[in-house]
Amino acid sequence: MYVMFSTCPDKKTAEKIAKTLVEKNLVACASILEIEKSFYKWQGKLVEEEEYLLIMKAKKDKYDRIEMVLKINHPHKVPELICMDVTKGNKEYIEWVTRF
Repeated sequence: MYVMFSTCPDKKTAEKIAKTLVEKNLVACASILEIEKSFYKWQGKLVEEEEYLLIMKAKKDKYDRIEMVLKINHPHKVPELICMDVTKGNKEYIEWVTRF
C-alpha cells in the first residue's frame, strides 16, 4: 500500500482530482488539507502561495494510473506526486485500502 501526496493550487482542483480518483477506484480515500503558505523555486524565481495538499491511500499497482489522472487534471506543468510505502499499520485498515 502507498500513501501519496500531491499539492494543488486551489481547492476546486484538489476536489476534482480527489473525486475522480475515488470514483475510478484508483484510491481508497483522498483527504484535502489547506496549506497556509508554500515557498519554492520555479524557473529560478521564488514562489510563495497558498496550496491544498491531497493525501491519498492506494494499492501499489494503481500508481501509474493515478499519476496519469493527476497529470491530466492538474494545472501545473510538473505536478507533485510522491509516495511512501506503508510497511506497517492497522491490518484491517490496510486490508480495506487494498480492496480498491
